[in-house]
Amino acid sequence: MSKFNHGSERQRVTPDNFPLPAIAVQGDLRIEDVNGFADMQAEAANDGGDRLDASLASKPEADWPDTFAELHSQLVSWRHRIALDLGKTVKQAERFVTPITDETPNIDPVGSHVGFLHKGSTWNEELGRYAGGEETPASRQVALVGEWVTARFLHEGNEGDVLQNRFWLPSGELARGNSILRGEAAHRQNREGIERAKAAGIDTSQFDVRGNFIYTKTATEADRAVIRQELYDYLPQLEAAHRSGEDITVRQWADAANLLYQSPENKKGSDALTKVYLMILASRWMQELPLMPSDMDWRAYTKGRETFVDEVHAKSQGRSIGEIDPYDHNGPLK
Repeated sequence: MSKFNHGSERQRVTPDNFPLPAIAVQGDLRIEDVNGFADMQAEAANDGGDRLDASLASKPEADWPDTFAELHSQLVSWRHRIALDLGKTVKQAERFVTPITDETPNIDPVGSHVGFLHKGSTWNEELGRYAGGEETPASRQVALVGEWVTARFLHEGNEGDVLQNRFWLPSGELARGNSILRGEAAHRQNREGIERAKAAGIDTSQFDVRGNFIYTKTATEADRAVIRQELYDYLPQLEAAHRSGEDITVRQWADAANLLYQSPENKKGSDALTKVYLMILASRWMQELPLMPSDMDWRAYTKGRETFVDEVHAKSQGRSIGEIDPYDHNGPLK
């Protein structure tokens, strides 16, 4: 008998399927200020799953890549609308639909020097960065990610300043994903970012100018387009396998997750909508919904594809992978 889950058999997603990311709890924010977002994600996953069921049931296989692409576009619109509903200004909310370009890549700082994530930190002119204050789940998270980066450079024997994520796509092609910058490459990126901000009329007087900078940087437009197309070719393969009665494994699902994280489209919102997208797929294809690491995005950016897939698989089996738990103020779980 086929194991294909027809619409009514698809599992329903709950807020418990969306662990609170530590990065959301920063500065003066409290857990209760951000914890309700999981309810919105669960609602979006169930609504999106219903739409995907109907769309795939009514379209020929040749149209499935477009169907999976359209699902992503719908979630981009959802995340933009939620930003407005949560009180973001129009200008702030527009970043959820503003494309990442080669001229405006996404640059995220990690490491223990990222002071502005601490509660009560203040600008220190002498240090050239924010300092002081109390640790928050977000500050502990980025400090841990900095440790991952240092360990990976060492493990790979990379004595330089740039590490680019390269991985084999399901088609067998070698992809170029996001980069990790440190040393002079990171300082150069810092200077370029400040100049871009100044040109846009932004006050940069309290932008970090000194420190042990480490950044993650999104891939080029061309490389992200290749990865994104691979995703929309890969998902129909999994759909076809599922319809034939094959089990879709956590590792296959994690491969799809890696493709999503390596090909973000817009300046903000990619982690939240990616997790919704992934739960829609899991609820359609898998008999048991996999557990997502709360810091899944950071692992995708910094661990490399093989380690990322291994860790997502380990998490689904209930094994600890050293997450930062916002509810545990002592730091990483052991």
